Amino acid sequence: MAEELYNALKQFHRDVVVPEMQRFHREVVIPDMQRMLLHFHRNVAVPEIVGTLHEEIASLDRKTQANFDAVWKHFEILDSEYHALSAAVKRIEEKLES
Repeated sequence: MAEELYNALKQFHRDVVVPEMQRFHREVVIPDMQRMLLHFHRNVAVPEIVGTLHEEIASLDRKTQANFDAVWKHFEILDSEYHALSAAVKRIEEKLES
């Protein structure tokens, strides 16, 4: 009797429970999981990644601008030195001509 009951329950599990669980997983769990993952991706992962990338790009942009500012400052110094040397050479040439 116990063996027959066990076999009947085993057959019921195989024929009814397993297919129903597979259908439930396929029709309910997987789509719900996909929606949840898509929601997480759109609302959590992407904003966090994009925000971090924006911060990194802004930081690099500030560093680049600072470097350009330093280069321009050196150019201004060189330009003023060039004009001073040009004026000195012009005065020397004028003294040599006279």
